[in-house]
Amino acid sequence: MVSSTGTFVSCKDYDDDIDNINKELTDIKATIASLDAAIEAGKSISSYTAVANGYELTFTDGSKIIISNGKDGAQGEQGLQGIQGPAGPAGSSIVPKFKVDADSYWMVSVDEGGTYEYVLNEAGEKIKATGANASADDILALNAQELQGYLQSDPVLALDGCAGKIVAGFTWRYVGVCTAKQGEKLLGQNGKPLSTAVEISFPGQVENSLKATVTEVEIDQDSGLARFVLSCNSINGDVLCLNRAAACISVGERSGLRVPAAAVHYLKEDGTEAQTQGENYIPGVYVKLGNIARFCPIDPVDADHPLITDGDYILVLPEGTEGSVSKVRLYDEIIVSGQNLYDGKLL
Repeated sequence: MVSSTGTFVSCKDYDDDIDNINKELTDIKATIASLDAAIEAGKSISSYTAVANGYELTFTDGSKIIISNGKDGAQGEQGLQGIQGPAGPAGSSIVPKFKVDADSYWMVSVDEGGTYEYVLNEAGEKIKATGANASADDILALNAQELQGYLQSDPVLALDGCAGKIVAGFTWRYVGVCTAKQGEKLLGQNGKPLSTAVEISFPGQVENSLKATVTEVEIDQDSGLARFVLSCNSINGDVLCLNRAAACISVGERSGLRVPAAAVHYLKEDGTEAQTQGENYIPGVYVKLGNIARFCPIDPVDADHPLITDGDYILVLPEGTEGSVSKVRLYDEIIVSGQNLYDGKLL
């Protein structure tokens, strides 16, 4: 038995169309025959007159014939779709740069700072930059690039005639800009601002650090900047004297040994080395003990042992720390680079 599947289609009846075409061809042949007969008889056209759907020709002997206009043909079926053309070149994104001129007006550049133009409002007027004692809403409305441009413009607003300022509460906010990589440290594993408190201090201005909460973090990967907002419920006289200041923010405090990140190796279960960390791979470093290289495991990165970096270094717990498998000890001589390293190799 042979089985098959199919689909039903409908066909249009073209008999009437064919009859109409045949009739039009017959009429055209008759008209051409009349013209040929007139030419063979030595007749010539003396005049012509436009009539409905054509022209009436009058010959020199007074005879007449009518040439009818042709009819528009029926619309044909749509042709097959053409071959797709090649993809165009990848577009490039433009990251604008902002700055404030000497008169405190915003300017923008779209050619990497080569030239600047004034930022205009809907009325075509230049936009005044926010002053040093502007409202909190004005400052909070700035994105990372605008905030950086504002800070780099060194804004100073004269306070002539002011004897001081009134503080109505203990809560204050710090709006700052940093690198995107630094901003990521203010985010939790869920991508939201840290739920734990951080500490903020102002080196050289406020000696004591204050606990604060991260309320906003916006990372702009195109510019490599991050904008963040901290909220603090503690205030003192030193903080009240601040208006614009560089801050040091601590997201946590851990102790350990600083180890070059380049010195970390990953071993498989069979003892061979892998290029990167993977499941069941053992991270560690090679330590020089006398003239022998020894592999010392360190803690794998997990929820209990987060990766803590300091520039090109990572923080490693020392041997003997509770809950740690690290075998690295203080004053160990760590091999930063080498070829064909393995546990027990003679150096």
